[in-house]
Amino acid sequence: MMSRHDLVWLSDRGWQQLIDQLSGQRSSQLIVQPSMTAADDQLEAVKLWQNQDWPLVVRRADADIGVNTDQICLGLAMPPHPLTGEKRRIALRCAVTDIKKTTPALPLSSVISAAPGEWQQGLAELALQANNLRLHVFGSLALQTLTKQIYLSTTSDIDVLFYPENIEQLQTGLLLLSESAKILPLDGEIIFPGDQAVSWKEWLSAIDRQAHVLVKEMHTVRLASTASLLSSLGKKSCVKSV
Repeated sequence: MMSRHDLVWLSDRGWQQLIDQLSGQRSSQLIVQPSMTAADDQLEAVKLWQNQDWPLVVRRADADIGVNTDQICLGLAMPPHPLTGEKRRIALRCAVTDIKKTTPALPLSSVISAAPGEWQQGLAELALQANNLRLHVFGSLALQTLTKQIYLSTTSDIDVLFYPENIEQLQTGLLLLSESAKILPLDGEIIFPGDQAVSWKEWLSAIDRQAHVLVKEMHTVRLASTASLLSSLGKKSCVKSV
């Protein structure tokens, strides 16, 4: 079962299906505006991703995608526009049978060399101190690592996924992230069992008040109590096999 932020490599058939979809959209746009369209940029981006064999990223399922569907919702984030800095994202879908490989988001240790020089020491120390904690990275730093294209700017965050196995790991990891955030622009999510994702910054502000937090799952977004999420850690490990 795939989760949000997983990396997905497509088969040739899968890529062709996406190209055919975008080509159809482009034809529709040209009827209205016979000039360069947004679909042109998207089509070129998909072809580049295919040629380079770069992965797409699993995103939350569209509202019309059921739990037992044979399709998966994916995203392709293009590098920010070189002039405006606009973040350009393409929402895609493909058949599960057109996927040839999947992996979790990149491990923290694998992105350090692609980070700006001023972040590298802090990231290396974070990876070292994490020890047996499982930290992965998604977002701009992960995409820059994978594609070698320029995604990061002076306002970029480092998006971290933290998978605690138990309450002790949760507390240890949150303390580590909080301390590291003093020197690094850290952001990201705690992944509780069942792929229940919560902003770790929101968690820190809510836990003392026993407040509800926003939980993102593959097919929904909802509010849940911190107590219910803590109790889920005692039921089973939330570590996924790599």
